[in-house]
Amino acid sequence: MVSPKSRADIPMALGNSRYFGDGLRSNFSRTNISFEASSGSFDCAATSDIDVEGPPMPHSPWKAYPSWQYDRLVKRHGSDKVKLIYMVRHAEGTHNVNREYKDIANLDARLTDKGRAQCQNLRNELLRYRNKVSLSPTCSDDYDVDNQHVQGLHYLLRSHSKCIQSDDQTTVVDPDSVTSIAKDVCVVTSPLSRCVETALLSFDFFLSDQTEEEPSDHPQRSTYPDPSVPFLAHESLRETVNYNCDRRRSISEIERDFPQVDFSNCIHEDDVLWSSLLSIDGYKKEHEQGGHLESAALHLVARRGVDAMTFLQSLPHSKVVVSTHSAFLRCLVSWGHAGGVPLMVEQKLDENGYYHQQTKILEYSCILQEEAEIESGDVPFDTEELDKGLRSFERYMREDYANAELRSFCLLSK
Repeated sequence: MVSPKSRADIPMALGNSRYFGDGLRSNFSRTNISFEASSGSFDCAATSDIDVEGPPMPHSPWKAYPSWQYDRLVKRHGSDKVKLIYMVRHAEGTHNVNREYKDIANLDARLTDKGRAQCQNLRNELLRYRNKVSLSPTCSDDYDVDNQHVQGLHYLLRSHSKCIQSDDQTTVVDPDSVTSIAKDVCVVTSPLSRCVETALLSFDFFLSDQTEEEPSDHPQRSTYPDPSVPFLAHESLRETVNYNCDRRRSISEIERDFPQVDFSNCIHEDDVLWSSLLSIDGYKKEHEQGGHLESAALHLVARRGVDAMTFLQSLPHSKVVVSTHSAFLRCLVSWGHAGGVPLMVEQKLDENGYYHQQTKILEYSCILQEEAEIESGDVPFDTEELDKGLRSFERYMREDYANAELRSFCLLSK
C-alpha cells in the first residue's frame, strides 16, 4: 500500500487565501484527508461485466479551456459544442475521518456533520457571490490567476438571479425564467450518498426558492414551478473501487433517501461494479490480501472518465454542475499528461500495460493562445504571458480537490 503523502500535506488551492470578486474573501471549506486508500467505485456501462482486456480508450475528443473564455468559444464553435462544467468534490465523509475504509459500517459512506457544514459554507458563498453579480454582467477577458475559482460562476448564478428578482423587497419567481434555467442548468452526481448529499445541500437553491444564507440541514423540495433544475445520478462519476467505503447501496434504497434525484441512468439495481471486479481472479486475490482494486488498474478509471465526459457532452444543458470524488478527478484531469496521475499506486493489475499507452482525456488549451498561433505577421499577444496562463490553468485543473471544493472549466467537443 502506497501513501506518499496525506492530503493534509497538499497545498490549498483556494482556502481563505483566494478572493471572490472585489475583495470578497472566499470561505470555501478546505478539509483535507488521507489518500492511504482512495475511496471509490467503478462505472460499468450497459453490461454486468468489466472488460479488463480491452484498450483503455480512443483518442480524446475534448478540450478544456478556462471558463472565462466561454463566450469566445461559443462564438467560434457554436453553443452545441461548448459547455461550462462546475466540478465539486464531495464534502467530508465518515471514511475520511476514521479512515476505516474496509469497515462495512462505511459502506456507501455518508457525510459527517462537518461535511454538511462544508456544503452549507459552499452554498452560502455561492449565494453571496450571486448577490454581487448584476443581472446582466459582462464577461471579463482578464485572466486573473488569483480568481480562477470565481471565473465562470456568474454564468451559473446569473441564471439563478433571474429567477429571484426582488421588487420592493419582495421575492418574485418568474415561471418563464425558471423554465429557461431548467433547460440551461443541470446537476449530475455520482450515485454514492456522499456525493448526492453534497449536490443537494450545496445547490439547494436550484430546488427551492431559498435565496438567503439559512441553515439547510436537509435538501429542500422544489417550490419552483415545474420543471425544476434536473438532478441526475450517473455511475461513471463514481470513485475508484477499492474497499467497502467505495461500494454503493441498491438504487432503490438510495432513491428512497434522495427522491429529488433522477437515478434512471443507473441501470443496475445492485452494485455490479463491485461484484464484477471481485469475480475476476486477480482482483479477488488482491482484495483478499487487502490491496487496491481499481487504483491498481487506473486504465479502468480512465475509461470511466471518457464515459463521464461523453454523458456530460450529451446533455442539452450548457451549464452542468458535477458532484464526484477526489481520486476519480485525479485520474480524469491527469491521465495522459506529463507527470502522470499523482499519488499513483503500483499498477499491478494492469497486466497489459495500458497505463503506458495513455491518451489524454482532456487536452488543456487557451483560445487566446490558439488565436496567437494562427495570426500572421505581428502577433498582438504576449505569448510568454499566454504560456504562463496556460500552465497556470493546467495546474489549477490538476491540483487535488479538497472536500466541497468547486472549480469550473469550458468543455469543448472537438
